[in-house]
Amino acid sequence: GFGSPQNLPDISGKKLAQLGRGDADLKILPLSFFGSYQHTSQPDKISFGSIFLSNYYDSLQQQYPGRKIELLLVPCGASGSGWSNEQYPANSWRTDASYYKDITDRIKWVINNGYQIDAVLWHQGEADAISNTPNYKDLLKNFIQSLRDISGNDKLPFIVGQMLHSWVGTDPARIN
Repeated sequence: GFGSPQNLPDISGKKLAQLGRGDADLKILPLSFFGSYQHTSQPDKISFGSIFLSNYYDSLQQQYPGRKIELLLVPCGASGSGWSNEQYPANSWRTDASYYKDITDRIKWVINNGYQIDAVLWHQGEADAISNTPNYKDLLKNFIQSLRDISGNDKLPFIVGQMLHSWVGTDPARIN
């Protein structure tokens, strides 16, 4: 997901990085608050993942004072993606589609390069709400288990973002 560039947190002095995309694919880069390393580049909008990472860093600093903390954001997001192959043939999260392969390749890269995965921040579903994708809950449940299997962590936390009430409220069909 993306937001408006207002009130960016101060990240000076924090050890925050992100895994690149495109020309910088699988290269560790300084954290950018702007969505330039997702599948769909939106350099004028703020990545929720970047804000989350900064806040998570602050939380860890409070929990573990004096501990050296370095965090890596692994962007895998894609605007206008969904589960329906018919509706999203080029940008589906199904296990036989390119986005799934990309996220699993990135998880494997993280593990093979000595990093630990603390959580997955999942903020997807607007396109599926619009298209009324059947069995969304089951699809997401199976997707989560698959990524836990690949990561080797059966308890890997998934933080699932909620759609904004203002967006859902403009169309009552989005509630389901």
